[in-house]
Amino acid sequence: MNQTGYISGETLKNMVKPETFLVISTWETSADWERWFLSEERQELQSKIDTLLEEETQYDIFYFGLDDKELI
Repeated sequence: MNQTGYISGETLKNMVKPETFLVISTWETSADWERWFLSEERQELQSKIDTLLEEETQYDIFYFGLDDKELI
């Protein structure tokens, strides 16, 4: 939560598959998120989480809006 560009986050639990969670974090820029994603601190934390869950976490990146002009 103290990372540059971090805005907010929430964790949702699937009502049909209670073993499935969706974690949403909002960042000022994709570069801020990528810097956190590649950090050693996050990788160590994610390794511990994946060990507890007994599976590898999957990631997808989304952005607000209907077009991708900001990505060009």
